[in-house]
Amino acid sequence: MTLVTTARQEASKRRKPKRMSDNSSMTEAGIDRAALAFSLLPANTAEVVNRRLSVGERMRLREGLARMRDASDARRMTAIRALAQSVQRGLEWPRPSVHDESDCPFNIVVNQPRALIVDMLERIAAREPLEVAVTLCHLPAEPREMLWQAFSAEARSAVLATLDQVHFVSTVRTRSYARDITARLSRERRLSPRSG
Repeated sequence: MTLVTTARQEASKRRKPKRMSDNSSMTEAGIDRAALAFSLLPANTAEVVNRRLSVGERMRLREGLARMRDASDARRMTAIRALAQSVQRGLEWPRPSVHDESDCPFNIVVNQPRALIVDMLERIAAREPLEVAVTLCHLPAEPREMLWQAFSAEARSAVLATLDQVHFVSTVRTRSYARDITARLSRERRLSPRSG
């Protein structure tokens, strides 16, 4: 039975493209760190955190807890310290791999009314949070922070879940996102003439 299972796992690994396995291993590493930190929380705090997680996030956390069940106390303490440090530092936005401030196609967002942009990006985040994450990562720090503070908790959660994937977005896909944002802005301005 174990040989069959092992053979299936090996065949499954061969079928997956390399980029996908790199991305999933990075996400898995983040889940494992979260599980290690979560395992040290007092029961009442863990309960509060658990209530704030979506069903999918709970499942990933449970899987991480199962993988990290035999982790040493030192690894758990390292994970909780890393969590505390990242909370103190605040959110770190990944820098897109190919980015030129002078001709960034996302600069169009900066000159628009904040309410219009927030509304539009929140609607996009409901279906395509990675597009919003890429957009925000391309913006200068100050306008990005203003937009981020105006986002709903649901939109923030959706975008945060995709931040680790920003580095894997190709230049072609980034340009596609920029065209989509530009087209949506044009539509928004046509439909709402007073917003411009």
